[in-house]
Amino acid sequence: ISQVAGTFNMYGGLITGGTATASGGNIYLNNGVINISGGIVENGLADGSAASSNGGNIYMARGELNISGDAIIRGGTGTRPVARTNGGGNIMALSGAKVNIKDSTIRYGYAAANGGNLLLGKGTYNLENVKVYGGVAAGKGANLYRTTDDPCTMTNCEIGDMAANYCPHCKQTVTWTEAGETLSGHCYLTGAKNITAAY
Repeated sequence: ISQVAGTFNMYGGLITGGTATASGGNIYLNNGVINISGGIVENGLADGSAASSNGGNIYMARGELNISGDAIIRGGTGTRPVARTNGGGNIMALSGAKVNIKDSTIRYGYAAANGGNLLLGKGTYNLENVKVYGGVAAGKGANLYRTTDDPCTMTNCEIGDMAANYCPHCKQTVTWTEAGETLSGHCYLTGAKNITAAY
C-alpha cells in the first residue's frame, strides 16, 4: 500500500509479505490517513537496495497513522545498516508524523540499524495499552528508539527489555525500571503499568 492522500481503512484482515527496495515493505504513508482496526500486518521487508531502507512493515514520512482494536504488527525487517536513520523493523515514523496506537501488539521486528520494533522520529506519538516486545536491532533500541524530543505519551504500555531501548533526549534523566518511573524529559508515562520489562 502506498498512500499519498486521502484515507485508507483496514478492518481486520491480513497484509503480509510486501517488499520495498527503499522504505515501507507493506505500507508506505507519505500523507493522508491510515486507520488499522484489528487484523495483522506482518513480514514486510525494506530490503536495503536503496540508500535509505526503513520501516519493514510500515514507513511514514508524514500523515496520520491510527492502529487499534487488537491489531498485531509483527515480523518486519529493515536490512540496510549504513545510515543512522535506517531502522524501524516494524514501524518507522518521522517528518511530523502523527501516530496513535491503542490496544495493540508490536513484536518480533528486526533492524540492521536502530529500532528493532519502533523508530520514532519527528512527530507526535500516543501509545495506550500497547505491548512492544521481541525486537532486535544491530544498533540501538531493540524495541524502541527515539530520535527527537517531540511529544511521546505512553499509557499502560509494556515495552520489553527497556534497558536496551534508547531515547537520547531522556537518557540523562531516566532510570528504566519494572516499576516504570515517571520520566522527566520528553517521554510521558501514565497509568498503572507504565513501562515494564515484561518480556
